[in-house]
Amino acid sequence: MGEGTALRLETREAQGFGVTAFAGLLPQATLTEEPALDGTRRYKLSRPPAPGSETVLLREGASERRLERGQDYTLDADGWLTLAKPLWPTTPAGEPVVLRVTYAAQDSPRAPGYGFGLRYRQGGLSAGASLAALPAQGLRYGAELGWREGNFSVRASYARQNADRFGLEIGYAATSLEARADLSYEGRLQGSASLSLALSPADKLALEHQAADQNRTAVLYQRQLSPGFSVGGGLSYLWDTAGLGAVGRLAYGAAPWKLELTHTQPFRFSDMALSRLKMAYTFDFNLSAEADSLRERVGPLRLEAALDYLWGNDLRGSLALKQKLGGANLSLSYQLPGASGEGNRARFGLEAPLPLDERWSLDLSAGYDRSLSTGAGQAAFGAAVRYKSEGLSGTLGGEVAFGTSPKLVLRGGLTGALDAEQTVSLDANYQALPAPDGKFTLAYALRAQQLQLLTYHRLSLGQPGWGLEGALAAAYQPGLSWQLRPSAAYRLPAGDPAGATYQLGLGANYYLTGSLGFGAAVYQLFQPATGTGATHFGLEGSLRVLEGLWVNVGYTFGHLSALTPDAQPGFYLRLDFLGGSR
Repeated sequence: MGEGTALRLETREAQGFGVTAFAGLLPQATLTEEPALDGTRRYKLSRPPAPGSETVLLREGASERRLERGQDYTLDADGWLTLAKPLWPTTPAGEPVVLRVTYAAQDSPRAPGYGFGLRYRQGGLSAGASLAALPAQGLRYGAELGWREGNFSVRASYARQNADRFGLEIGYAATSLEARADLSYEGRLQGSASLSLALSPADKLALEHQAADQNRTAVLYQRQLSPGFSVGGGLSYLWDTAGLGAVGRLAYGAAPWKLELTHTQPFRFSDMALSRLKMAYTFDFNLSAEADSLRERVGPLRLEAALDYLWGNDLRGSLALKQKLGGANLSLSYQLPGASGEGNRARFGLEAPLPLDERWSLDLSAGYDRSLSTGAGQAAFGAAVRYKSEGLSGTLGGEVAFGTSPKLVLRGGLTGALDAEQTVSLDANYQALPAPDGKFTLAYALRAQQLQLLTYHRLSLGQPGWGLEGALAAAYQPGLSWQLRPSAAYRLPAGDPAGATYQLGLGANYYLTGSLGFGAAVYQLFQPATGTGATHFGLEGSLRVLEGLWVNVGYTFGHLSALTPDAQPGFYLRLDFLGGSR
């Protein structure tokens, strides 16, 4: 849990059951920020976050999902958030995009917190429940139940955070019956659902719900008059006003066209009618080609349109051209102007991951967004080269954005194995615009049978100047019953020569049995420029939980802020990976 000193327990699933639990000292307050998206992947939080305390939500229009750390994003100790993909402030369809980050600052006061969860999986059945008492967020709990078999899946969920949130996902496809649903309720129903039953090869009965602008449910009877043309009609119910209406639909689906026009006419004059058009036209439908190295299919060029007209109020919608070339996606979209003044925007986008050969790959992204009403435009471009072999991997790339606040970010990394026991890595992230801010890190690891060594050294460049920090931690274990742990750390703050701080440490552990031990450590901190210093002492107990894995829980006595977690005053948790058996 990093800064939120916590003990976590997770069991492997036995006969389908699994348990997770944690308890520890957690931050009492959280911050919520929404970075201004500019078509790039890297954004800075206003304060350094406590490791592991963040929750990152991505909202695109009415849909919202939680991003996964290590898969969708990374967040460093200084608050630099790096996403897996660039984000723009709107989707190609013109819907607003919001990235919301909730986190605890590193210096946030702490209080006890705990939580636990149960999960069960057996065949296609899955179930889970969890509860957490967090100082900053109060009591949170939730549960989910799911079932998957063949072409049928269903998942229902409930979560209590700031408010009650219900979710339902359904998928089913068969010859005569199709069903899908992606619904959520948190004060208001969001999402869509549909259920269609084939009465005959030409007749179908459908139940549909849409919650984009208005919560409307419709029951339609549809009849196919020819291989590509069908008509339908039925009744609709507008939940917000409890009003009934009539629904009519025309659909045409013969290649290269795909058209669907649906009109809802309410029976009351106070309710507004809604017309919705969905259209797609496929150019060069049979076009395909082979590139010498990629040998990929060139997908058809598609023109797509989605228009909603709320009679007497507003016309909303977008037009888009899309094409796929190998792994690349190209799109050009236009958002129609609305009565509220929004829209009238054009967007070009390119995403192109290009494998060059077995070891090299190139990743390109580009976009341009322009408001035709105001003339304001925003552009972004990114490129990255990646190399990967058995013992070496690296990347070099950068992003540039032009808009209200120009941005230029450069990044690179290299990781290699010197031999079976030694690994070295280089990492660089530097923002040149709008303000210089960067970090360059060199790390080395040695994992031998009797000696383990971890060290890093980091150069920071920015305002007010440069800073340097680093640490070294070693473990020497000549026998099975004891080990020594020498350590050192330093910090040379930017623009503050008098704040240079150094730390030396020495710890030892003695193992009474093959599963139990104890240890002690002493740390000396000093600032030569100010003539101040302090000595911290630590005591800990050790428990072997798996072969070669020891959990150490201890307490450090002291009064100054230290440079490493185990030298900080208070409780700490450390894992030791020791070879051999006892």
